[in-house]
Amino acid sequence: MDKDNKSSRKKYPAPFSIRLIKDERKPFEQAAADRLLAAYIRWLIFRKDMS
Repeated sequence: MDKDNKSSRKKYPAPFSIRLIKDERKPFEQAAADRLLAAYIRWLIFRKDMS
């Protein structure tokens, strides 16, 4: 990869990750029901009624 090409690429922030122990994860999985856990957590973070 050229140096010039590398500097012209868009820079994105690093992804965010969190590790939960089994006991921490269980209530999220139960509340998420049939939804993907990541989608449920995103919904919790970005829902409109958050103050």
